[in-house]
Amino acid sequence: MSDLPIGDRTMLNQYAAPVTDSLIQSLINQTNLDTLKHFVNILSGEDSVTINDSTYLLLSRNVLHPHNDLAADFIFQTLNRFGLHTYN
Repeated sequence: MSDLPIGDRTMLNQYAAPVTDSLIQSLINQTNLDTLKHFVNILSGEDSVTINDSTYLLLSRNVLHPHNDLAADFIFQTLNRFGLHTYN
């Protein structure tokens, strides 16, 4: 899009979906940046996490690495704590 002349970019923007969709805005308003960073740090192996009463450092996302199941357990437990319906 940056290759378009300024006038064409402006014209393109008028056809874009509104940024302030009410559901998206509601989710943004409910998001806590510190909590989001905390979850990213856990899933990226920066911070350790307690899952099923044991502490782990999730070091890899390699398809064969056993920590993938632990990461899935962490996500499952976290979503359940938020009251969201999850399937395992």
